[in-house]
Amino acid sequence: KRLVATVVVTLFLGVGCYGAWNVYQPVVRNERIVTEKLPQGTKFRIVMFSDVHLGRLLGRNFAQSVVSKVNGQRPDVVIVAGDLVDSSLSPVVRGNALQPLGDLVAPEGVYVVFGNHDFFDNPKGLQRLLKDRHVNVLMGSSTAVLNSQVKLTGLVDFSRDSSTDALRQLAGANEYFFSVLVDHQPRRMLAAEEEGYDLYLAGHTHTGQMWPNRLFTRYIFDLDYGRREYGKMTAIVSGGIGFWGPPIRSSTAPEIVTIDVEGTGKVLAENMANVTEIPISK
Repeated sequence: KRLVATVVVTLFLGVGCYGAWNVYQPVVRNERIVTEKLPQGTKFRIVMFSDVHLGRLLGRNFAQSVVSKVNGQRPDVVIVAGDLVDSSLSPVVRGNALQPLGDLVAPEGVYVVFGNHDFFDNPKGLQRLLKDRHVNVLMGSSTAVLNSQVKLTGLVDFSRDSSTDALRQLAGANEYFFSVLVDHQPRRMLAAEEEGYDLYLAGHTHTGQMWPNRLFTRYIFDLDYGRREYGKMTAIVSGGIGFWGPPIRSSTAPEIVTIDVEGTGKVLAENMANVTEIPISK
């Protein structure tokens, strides 16, 4: 019994030490998507990251390191797929932790979808702070980019609205665009595929963050990490760049995701030059 106890304790200590080191070793994960919905020769780069959890443990220096890594990928558009803030907004404001987001460089813009943690404390205040840094919040709304050929849609987090109503209301023009849906929690992939979205982006799961938690995330979510095709739609779920709770990551490395979209077809987008946002009507 003593030997078994020693082995178990050693195993957990080893995993914990590895996780404490791994949590600050971000990687770049590369994905490629080919679509007939963009004209031949079109190349469009999305850089997505999620689950930053800025707050008492992760502040401005961490945000700056993330921004530097993202800018190094030379994105056309940047998407933050939720949980930018950990819990309280106060330490984020005191530490000016959002300031580096204003340094993100993306010709088609920077877009944020709120996660469950972003609603914990003063989400309207957070939205104002992001607007001051030229970061756009998609909350049950869509916008057209890349000469109105790509549509970006962001949903309200599942914790606030678990329905698929907004997803369906915003899908009306999907046939005219390469349509990207950002949904912090990966729970609405099947509905998104049914409504003609081409790319589904999510985070939230942290891939379990600490062993053996991934046993649970694999059970809870149909896709808790990685890439999967749902009919004609590609779903990509990120394990996130930050952490929640203890600074340990033993399941996967923190990451940003670079998605290169390449066109092989003709222009299908309607001329929507005057349309910048399509809000849902409630």
